[in-house]
Amino acid sequence: MQDNPETSQAHILAIEDDAMLLRAFSDYLVYSGYSLTPIQYTGPEALDLEGLQMDGPAPDMIICDYRLPGDQSGIEIIQSVRTLFGRDIPAILFTGDADPGTARKAAAIPAAKMLLKPVRMKTLTDEIAALLKR
Repeated sequence: MQDNPETSQAHILAIEDDAMLLRAFSDYLVYSGYSLTPIQYTGPEALDLEGLQMDGPAPDMIICDYRLPGDQSGIEIIQSVRTLFGRDIPAILFTGDADPGTARKAAAIPAAKMLLKPVRMKTLTDEIAALLKR
């Protein structure tokens, strides 16, 4: 793990349905000095919001895929987590959907950034650092 004072205290909640992608960016974020709660989203039952609240402090950042199994989008998941913790937690929304409508929806979320897949790990950590500094 790298010892970076800007990241060592930041806790990230990562929600992604693709297990390999979740593992790849989770490993990189931990290596970069972040603490992490990774959740492989297989459906609404995969995200236990009450358990999340009781298991520890509020995340400092949310990273979430846009298209998830079930009827909720990543935008709705981000809003649910923010409501749970009572604040606009900075968020990154991953998507492979380059539709301008998706970009407009993501742009309407306060303190959030949309990144198109595939995302370079350096870009991801740069965006996390920028959002955490706001």
